[in-house]
Amino acid sequence: MADELTSYLYDHFKMTLTPSQKDAVEALHGPICVISCPGSGKTTVTVIRLANLMVKGGVSPQQILALTFSKASAKDMNDRFKSLFPSLANHVKFATIHSFAFHIIRHFEQISGTRYEFIDTPNQMTHSKRQLLASIYLEKSERYLSDDEYETITGQISLLKNLMIEPHQTKEIKKYVENEVELFIQVYKAYEQKKEANFFLDYDDLLTTAYQILIHQDELRTFYQQRYTHIQIDEAQDTSKIQYELIKLVATPRNNLFLVGDDDQSIYAFRGAYPKQLLDFKQTFKDAQIIYLTENFRSSQNIVEMSSTFISHNHDRYPKEIKTPNPPSSVPVLHHFQTEKEQFTYLMEQLKAIDDLNEVAILYRQNVSAISLIEVLERHQLPFKLQEGKLTFFTHPIVKDVVAFFHLTLNPRDAEAFKRIAKILYLSASVIQQTLAQSESPYLDYLTRQVAFKTAFQRDKIRQFKLNLPKLKDLPPKRGIHFILDTLDYESYLTKRGFIKDEKERIYTQGLAVIETLKSIASETGDIHEFLNRLSHLYQLSHQSSHQMMPAINLLTFHASKGLEFNTVFLVDCMDGITPSSSALNQHLLHEEEEFEEERRLFYVAMTRARHQLQILSVANKHNMLFNRSVFVKDVHQILYPKSATESLPQPKRTASGRSISELKSMNLTTSVDLKAYQIGVLIHHQRFGDGTIIDLDGETATIQFEHEQKRISLRITVENGNVSLKSS
Repeated sequence: MADELTSYLYDHFKMTLTPSQKDAVEALHGPICVISCPGSGKTTVTVIRLANLMVKGGVSPQQILALTFSKASAKDMNDRFKSLFPSLANHVKFATIHSFAFHIIRHFEQISGTRYEFIDTPNQMTHSKRQLLASIYLEKSERYLSDDEYETITGQISLLKNLMIEPHQTKEIKKYVENEVELFIQVYKAYEQKKEANFFLDYDDLLTTAYQILIHQDELRTFYQQRYTHIQIDEAQDTSKIQYELIKLVATPRNNLFLVGDDDQSIYAFRGAYPKQLLDFKQTFKDAQIIYLTENFRSSQNIVEMSSTFISHNHDRYPKEIKTPNPPSSVPVLHHFQTEKEQFTYLMEQLKAIDDLNEVAILYRQNVSAISLIEVLERHQLPFKLQEGKLTFFTHPIVKDVVAFFHLTLNPRDAEAFKRIAKILYLSASVIQQTLAQSESPYLDYLTRQVAFKTAFQRDKIRQFKLNLPKLKDLPPKRGIHFILDTLDYESYLTKRGFIKDEKERIYTQGLAVIETLKSIASETGDIHEFLNRLSHLYQLSHQSSHQMMPAINLLTFHASKGLEFNTVFLVDCMDGITPSSSALNQHLLHEEEEFEEERRLFYVAMTRARHQLQILSVANKHNMLFNRSVFVKDVHQILYPKSATESLPQPKRTASGRSISELKSMNLTTSVDLKAYQIGVLIHHQRFGDGTIIDLDGETATIQFEHEQKRISLRITVENGNVSLKSS
């Protein structure tokens, strides 16, 4: 490394680089991949290396293409470079890969006369992506495109385009799209054809179009290959396949490509991140140099040693030994509670003992976990800040649907509520339009009197729905949500759409978490108006918290925490089915490790946000379901306490009666409970449906009349597992 630069860094910033950091800063030419662990100073190293490329390497800044993953990262890089090298700052600009692609397209327009129209901006006055997809969707399905369906379809298209999967590759598409696959393929194909015919571009087309331009325009490709002799990519593990292919194309033939990233922190597969380019770098470039930054300057020795061992359980990674010069601090704490209430009681006690709340973060795998946290923090008057700015909970399709049910029962002429309910009733676009166009009758009245349905089944279903919906407004909100799910048949719709699993599977899903969270909010309210006001209050509270100026506890998802660090970090709801997800666990059981290893990387990212204190919390009973501690928590326990083998064994799941599942299965159920008291006319209490009366018996199967519905249940099973008990008079 140039002595001049070494002296400059020390004299101005008292900064001394480690040997591996020096290696990275001095690696100026050829294909280079820098694998940087959490807290290794990669951002500082990246900007110093860029300065050295100009100072020592003699490379003109106009010949350097410095790219990163997001606008926020680009701003961070530009600010860091300016703070370290103010005299060079005007010559250097970090940009996103999308902005570089946009520049290529504009260049092509100038020399070819071609004109593209960008359709992916808010408030588009002419053609818009939303309008285009809505018209295609209506044509292919005879249904209107709802907001959540639009979000789903655009997300799926974005993922496929980043993975370079085209509409004709149906086998590949089916790996990533589960619901209504054939309809999606038709929409995707028509959407791409329409854009191509009209020279329309959406956000992801910036990448694919720029790539195709350089593939087919030899002169333009040569221009960019000669202009940019050196390319530098930050957060390389987050780049997608199309982004990487575009960069490789520009880097050819010199291959002066400098990638900085961490294969252990690749956590964005759901939006097309393609970490394989890091792992295969040596295969792609035979003369490549791999440099490891494996000193973590952020976290204590306890956290570094534990997390390093934890992530080494993954196989698809670079082997590395992560160390730290930092001394030990407190040993990471693991707590397993019986209930969520116990978890929150403990958490509040811990938080109230901390002075600097800005240096505290509560991290969670699912966005929905924030709702319960917000409620309990507000109750304890502890300030908090949602780092992501907004919660997707309030825009989740299930939340919007449940609110629509309540609005429609309060106002049968609520057009927006009716449009949401219409899709649940599987009404065609023409029927919806016909119903909304008239003003003489409430919408459901008009449907049952004036619309001729193709099948008697649909006609009868809608008539029954109309008869039942008015009963909803008289129910307490929590009972009302049960009524929506069961009597109004919303649960079958959610099952068909994949939001929840069939009752027989009883698998924890994001949809189930949303439903149970709504029930929890509803249980604290007396009527529909209070429930809707409470939802509105929580939304305002979450929105306002992002602008919190006073010291406050940071609330973030595992994903959003990446790149941040705090003195104290709490990970909550660390149970199997949440982290890792049920899907990842199932794949793991089949020895398909890709999704499971990404979940492990995500847990690793969350743990390594902590500088000094890390606490990992889990609960046995949440959302009316029984959970095991996460397999990741058990791994951490085994790392921290290797001699305590029995402690790390999975604890048995327990039913509401306190017996483990395995105990129930092994019991002789014919003699385990006495059902003599359960006779016709007897009052009982059901954990889910509330109070009811037995009105018929068929052996051990009882028909029970609850307040607004009847249910047939097995007395032996429900009494044994604690779901049904005699109602005390």
